[in-house]
Amino acid sequence: MIEPAYKDGYWSIVEDCLVAIHGLNRSDARKKGASLRKKMERTNKGVTDDLFYHNEPFYVACDIADHELPVEDDVIRCKYDGILAAHGWLPAKPSMEK
Repeated sequence: MIEPAYKDGYWSIVEDCLVAIHGLNRSDARKKGASLRKKMERTNKGVTDDLFYHNEPFYVACDIADHELPVEDDVIRCKYDGILAAHGWLPAKPSMEK
C-alpha cells in the first residue's frame, strides 16, 4: 500500500510539471490533477496503486496536458529535475568542494 504522504507528493509533482513544463496556470493544473487522482483512486481502490504510482509524474502530467514531451531534452530534463529536487525526490548533487 502506498502511503498517503507519498501520493500527495506525487500529485504535487504532477501539478508542478503541468505549470512549469506545460504552461498551465496553477488553478487549472490543480483541478486537472485532482480530477485524475479521484478517478484513478475511485477506479482502482488501492488494488493497483503500486502500478500507477510506478509511472513518472512527468508522464502523467504529459497525459493530462495531452502533450507528450521528450524528458530527454536538456531544458525539459533540467526543469523536471528541479521540480523533483524541490520535493525531495532527487538526492542532492555531491559537492565538488573538499
